[in-house]
Amino acid sequence: MMEIDKLVSIVTKQVKERLEAFENRKKVLMLGNCDNISFENLCGMFESNGFALCDTENYKNEPGIDSYEFVVITKSKFKELLQREKPEDNAAKLKDTPCSDTVKGCRIDKKIVTEQDIQKLIREDCRKIIVGRKTIITPLALDSAKVGSIKITRE
Repeated sequence: MMEIDKLVSIVTKQVKERLEAFENRKKVLMLGNCDNISFENLCGMFESNGFALCDTENYKNEPGIDSYEFVVITKSKFKELLQREKPEDNAAKLKDTPCSDTVKGCRIDKKIVTEQDIQKLIREDCRKIIVGRKTIITPLALDSAKVGSIKITRE
């Protein structure tokens, strides 16, 4: 019976810690123009649920993307970011970086890291990725990295 009480105590402590961490991350990074009606509705939904809306100016003062719970990118801003990346340059931006004798590491010099980038690195047996401080990593890319046991480090 004592072991169950101890387990309940440990689980309760973990839940409290996670809720506190979530409360500290109740911010949304909004990239793009808010001139679209559906985008305004989305902003209203976040605000009504207690999220603080932040723009690129706020992002410059933050320690990194991990301080945001959500990142919302408008279609026009996403197209703009994609146009800055030339497809033929993508292969050159994935570089091998020596990390240690046992872990193969790679550096990605892109503004946006996608799931496809992570899948390519998994196929190349890369287990550690170094990205820039302002690099945006899509949620699917983060999920792929977790599944593929890839550690992502920011400069």
